[in-house]
Amino acid sequence: MQNTSTQIVTTETTGSWLRRLTVFMLVLLIIEFITGEITNLFVTLPSAHPGAASSGFSGFVPGLGWALTQSRLSILQVHGAIGLLLVLLALVLLGLAMVRRQRPWVLTSLLGAIGVLIAAVAGVGFVNTGQAASSLLMALGFLLALIIYAMGLYVTRPRQAVR
Repeated sequence: MQNTSTQIVTTETTGSWLRRLTVFMLVLLIIEFITGEITNLFVTLPSAHPGAASSGFSGFVPGLGWALTQSRLSILQVHGAIGLLLVLLALVLLGLAMVRRQRPWVLTSLLGAIGVLIAAVAGVGFVNTGQAASSLLMALGFLLALIIYAMGLYVTRPRQAVR
């Protein structure tokens, strides 16, 4: 009598690191949302700082630099640092997905990165100008990224086949 066994094969064995990075992005997005709400509710931003009253790119780098290093507002610094990390990880995820050459991963990481970038640019814009529209755009960018990355995890979930 021959001994046979059923073997489970997943189509996503080499792509599990993309899934782990995406889950990490989702966790960071939630932490970023919480620190952003704390900042919004309990921190008053000064009207005069590097980049203040500048809505263009000329104020982006000074405003971001001030928020991260000179603001002396620890929750704003944490929020800005996580935001910067999210931008970097979104670009890394996009690059890795492009190397992998699987359309669902590329689309997920591209749209998620767009959401993260919208939120980041709007966030620095809010720090610089205090405009409510920038705050709204930051929230919408966050929401886009959160939804896209979550949907991407669902769409790219490993499927099991019995051999």
